[in-house]
Amino acid sequence: APTQTYALSLTGNTKKTNYFGSLSYLDNQGIIIDSGMKRVNGQFNISHKFNKWLRLRYSMSLMYRKNNNNKANIAGTSPWTGVIYMSPVLTTESVVNDLYNYGMGTKFNNPYISIMQGTNYRESFSNTQSITLELTPIKGLSIKSQNTYYLFQTHLYKYNPSTLPAKNEGDGGDLHRNEHDTRQCSSDNTITYKKNFSGGHNFDAMGG
Repeated sequence: APTQTYALSLTGNTKKTNYFGSLSYLDNQGIIIDSGMKRVNGQFNISHKFNKWLRLRYSMSLMYRKNNNNKANIAGTSPWTGVIYMSPVLTTESVVNDLYNYGMGTKFNNPYISIMQGTNYRESFSNTQSITLELTPIKGLSIKSQNTYYLFQTHLYKYNPSTLPAKNEGDGGDLHRNEHDTRQCSSDNTITYKKNFSGGHNFDAMGG
């Protein structure tokens, strides 16, 4: 199946500021009609040193992904063994499988019709943002505070309409929807002190 990938990045710096940004796109088409995955990723980092004892960092990453799941199936059999019951002369418009049910035939959900009429996809989105403050008030003493926000959302949509061939008269469509949302906040704070003594002796201490 064809795959397309594109990427763009940007970097730069000054005496006190460093920054980096990137954007990428992936389109991976599946071997089944209307299946595959598309994804967009973005990232941005910036760091600025206000003076010799204060530095501030900010980072952000974004991700959007859409999975078009397989919508083809064969009514009355599993997807793995169903093909052995199908007549080799069926077309994309066929709604009766002559070989099924001991040759008596029965209506079935033609895979092509299921793909054209059905819906089955999942969308995901994530966002991570972090702010880090670094202080060096005196030589050897470092205070670091990193605060992070994380968001992840996923949405699943699946629908089989009432117009599918294997549906009985009066049956409605089948709809399934799932929503998931995760949000997290974290704070990581540390104090580090390093001291070098004559004679090759060192002292390191950290708390957080």
